[in-house]
Amino acid sequence: MIRFINYLVKFAFTGIFLLLISTFSQAQSLAELQVIAVENNPGIQSSYKRFEASMEQIPQSNTLEDPMLGAGFFIPPMETFMGEQVFSLSLSQQFPWFGTLKAKGEAVALQAEANFQQFINQKALLEFQVAEAYYPLAEIEALLEIEAENQKLLTSIYEIANNQFENNSLSIKQLFEIEMQLEESKTSTKLLLQRQKSLQAKMNSLLNRNTFEKLVIEALDSDDFDLLLDAEIDNHPLLKSLQHQEESYLAREKVARKSAMPKIGIGVEYWFMNDFSMNGMSYEGMNMLMPMVNVSLPIFNKKYKAAKKEAQLMQEASQLEYQNQFNLLSAQVQTQQAAIESQLENLNLLNFKLRKTEQILELSFNEFENDLGSLADLLSVQKNLLQLKETKQITLTNLKIAEAELKYLANEE
Repeated sequence: MIRFINYLVKFAFTGIFLLLISTFSQAQSLAELQVIAVENNPGIQSSYKRFEASMEQIPQSNTLEDPMLGAGFFIPPMETFMGEQVFSLSLSQQFPWFGTLKAKGEAVALQAEANFQQFINQKALLEFQVAEAYYPLAEIEALLEIEAENQKLLTSIYEIANNQFENNSLSIKQLFEIEMQLEESKTSTKLLLQRQKSLQAKMNSLLNRNTFEKLVIEALDSDDFDLLLDAEIDNHPLLKSLQHQEESYLAREKVARKSAMPKIGIGVEYWFMNDFSMNGMSYEGMNMLMPMVNVSLPIFNKKYKAAKKEAQLMQEASQLEYQNQFNLLSAQVQTQQAAIESQLENLNLLNFKLRKTEQILELSFNEFENDLGSLADLLSVQKNLLQLKETKQITLTNLKIAEAELKYLANEE
């Protein structure tokens, strides 16, 4: 009993030591890594640049065409009763039908808003991907601690077993069995460290930095969850993007209708006249100013009808895509919610088994220490406890990833 208490005290100090190491190593939280990823990830930066580029299309679409300035020379000068016309200047401006420029600006602005929602979705998806990479790393940290505790427990059992062997109350084969379990635990630790390297490389790729850069992650040991079992997907950025796309195509349909209307042009032309003589008399030339108005004749309107039909078809396509995306997201939410409820039940069962197995281990340890119990029973309980702890960590990881995915689906921060 005294040895088992010493064993527990040893683990208490080990836990405090690990906590201090974690503190001084400045472990990075999930939120910190998500911020780094959003700031550095080239995919996110590319998506935002596309949004900025689409914003620059607005002044291109709702601005008048450049005015036209013309000049003409008469070689030789043309004689008129007002004088010799030698030079003319003209200035004109064409105006689209009323409301056309506004409709064009609305169409482009709505498409830019759709692109912005795409950026928001990519940002949220990246944050989920970081969480998806973060929790397995936290799981490995917890599993490494579990293996370290397991090795210390096996070492304590080996010390007692060795004393019993020296007293001829235990066979050498039983000592070998403990040694094999110790070696198995050490091998598991090596495999975990190898897996940790590959997961860190994946995380670093999301953060857009060197794949070999060291990450300090805290072990995952919390049973607290902020689960969105009533998650709504109406605010998902993918759906918002499709809504804005549909509105943009509706505005484009309006543009097509207005483009089929006449365009109005106004201008002015100025004629420069030289002095002239008539019947032996000299006269001073009189320069002339001529206002002008012109109207386009949209008689070849097949292209406008096609543009209108295109906009209508794209509206229908956006509506269908919205419904398809809504169905997919709804199915994902329902799948995750069902999985979470199942995992929570499993977690409650694991916690119950862990409490009972720890009690059994304490009793088995005391019995073996006092030469009242068998080594096989103690090792069986120890192995069962190890498996339960590992299974719990895997369950916690799955729950945390499911929690992160639900937050992404519900567009929750």
